[in-house]
Amino acid sequence: MSWGKLARWNDERGFGFIQPDAPPHDDVFVHRKVFLGAGIEPAIGMALEFESVEAEHGPRAASVKRLRSWDDPEAYDDAPVAGMITGRVAHIDTGRNFAFVASDDSGARTFCKLNELGRNGVPEVIGTPVLFEIGERGGRRCVVAIEPLALH
Repeated sequence: MSWGKLARWNDERGFGFIQPDAPPHDDVFVHRKVFLGAGIEPAIGMALEFESVEAEHGPRAASVKRLRSWDDPEAYDDAPVAGMITGRVAHIDTGRNFAFVASDDSGARTFCKLNELGRNGVPEVIGTPVLFEIGERGGRRCVVAIEPLALH
């Protein structure tokens, strides 16, 4: 495994480059699918641990994990979160059928399948208050339960 930061990101095209902390310092190509598989929303400057493979056009990230850093204190660790968490729908991508839900406490974002929102009566609207639980599916951190939060 290597460490680095997401140096460039093109959201329209769904790819970017990780700048490794250690030599050989060649930027490593990373595709949106790698971030989605890890349940991470890409953001320039985020600290990452990554596995790279040699591809036809140079190194390519095969997996990524978000790391906590001084510059990015909201990054989560792998510790399971017990109980329900209050938060808000932070990002929706209807074309790719996913969303991210952000915790009110830390702001950390967690991957959620879009159909989970509809199935549980949560409107597909950014900013919608929710109560959610984080767990793992297929070895990846994600929202495993979600419901709308009624504000009084």
